[in-house]
Amino acid sequence: MKKITLLLSLLLPLLTFSQDWKFYEGQIFFKNGEVKEGLVRIPVSAKHLVGYGFNTQFKANEAADKEKFKDEEAIEKIILQHDSIQSVYKFIPIRKNKLKVFRVVNEDIYPALYSRHIIGAPATMGTSGVAPTITMGREAADEYYIYDKSFEKALPLLKFARSFRYFRKRIKKYYSNCQTLVKEMKKQDYDTEDIPELVVRASKCY
Repeated sequence: MKKITLLLSLLLPLLTFSQDWKFYEGQIFFKNGEVKEGLVRIPVSAKHLVGYGFNTQFKANEAADKEKFKDEEAIEKIILQHDSIQSVYKFIPIRKNKLKVFRVVNEDIYPALYSRHIIGAPATMGTSGVAPTITMGREAADEYYIYDKSFEKALPLLKFARSFRYFRKRIKKYYSNCQTLVKEMKKQDYDTEDIPELVVRASKCY
């Protein structure tokens, strides 16, 4: 029973994680001017898994062999097509010598706004008497960061498992001239869905 419980506890998070790690129609633009068009799979960010899905992969078609690209600095951007929606992704630093892939939310403002989809805590296994039990983990969520090439690293506005209050404090910290907006966010009922619009407003008093 213990062996079965251990096996299920290892498989459940991988099954959940693999659902987000798919190939989509897309293009990879390299800084040297090269462009690859076909099927693209980008790395997936996860809070509780290590070593799974951390390379950009490319196939010319379904039958073709996979190519892996480990040098993120060589990639200018990635464009993916999913359910008639086109999204642009870029690798930006979250700390020294550590790049992660982010979706471009708004690069027409300063600093630019990016997001990434984080896979949450996996389900965990336990026992109740002789029967195994499953405790479901936290669902996936979006993180938001701001970044400019003049920055040493991207700055978090909202991190996984944090509330809107965390976002408000980051606006107050990074956008020190936006106190009117900060006060408004305290009084009005905003949510994480309003973050892109609020960051646009904050950028005007950066």
